[in-house]
Amino acid sequence: MFHRRHDDPDAGGRGRGRATASGGRGGDPRQRCFSKLLNPALRIGYLVLPEAHIAPIRAHVLACGTRASLVPQPALAEFMQSGDFATHLRRMRRTYAKRQASLVRALAGATDVLDVQSDPSGMHLCCDLRGGIGVSDAEISARATEQGLCVRALSSHAVLPDPPDALLLGYAAFDEATLGRASEALVTVLRDLAKSR
Repeated sequence: MFHRRHDDPDAGGRGRGRATASGGRGGDPRQRCFSKLLNPALRIGYLVLPEAHIAPIRAHVLACGTRASLVPQPALAEFMQSGDFATHLRRMRRTYAKRQASLVRALAGATDVLDVQSDPSGMHLCCDLRGGIGVSDAEISARATEQGLCVRALSSHAVLPDPPDALLLGYAAFDEATLGRASEALVTVLRDLAKSR
């Protein structure tokens, strides 16, 4: 089990900005995993803890045992200690930032119906639907699926009684050309649906 007391090397898929100091806002513990950063098969996570939390958590782990496989941990520790993990994160942050910027540019033609804004972190954009389109995010998602696109409706993830209408657009796994073609197809879907209302 890793015990990390200083900088959070993760910051997820943060495209821009700096990793935050240990413990997050107000010194709260944070949990991270390597699933998105390296490989989902690793099934290894870690905690970023303020100093005061380390001893109780360590005692709990010693009493209850760990559930993570011990086999990949030495290789992962070496990967982190060698600096290769930090290099990997920097490279991926640059890649994701470029892909996000490409997606934002490609959707510039739909800003009258879609609120497209850059986000300093993550691997998805959450784009609110602008008023007046007259179509729900679920309808757009269904029509986009018919066109071979994977566009998620934010409302399908909501537990609120009146969920917001927005689209979740993933960009991390696609090159800029693919994002451009998909954006053109999505803009066509949005225009067609808006005309039909």
